[in-house]
Amino acid sequence: DDKIDEAKKEYEPFVIARYVLDIARSFNRFYYQEKIIDVEDVALRDEKLFIVYSIKELIKQNLAILGIRAPERM
Repeated sequence: DDKIDEAKKEYEPFVIARYVLDIARSFNRFYYQEKIIDVEDVALRDEKLFIVYSIKELIKQNLAILGIRAPERM
């Protein structure tokens, strides 16, 4: 909400766009550094899957604010 408030206050949608890009970059590092599916510990696997789902939703919601429809699959 801080980035949304900042973008509204400044009339600068690029604040949200930059935020989404930063999230995507961070997630990309996480995705390539961590095993997600091939984890023997079921609880750990579920936690990592929850992170993946949460990031997907966060990116989707912020893109929607910018009027951009997020793809379902990449």
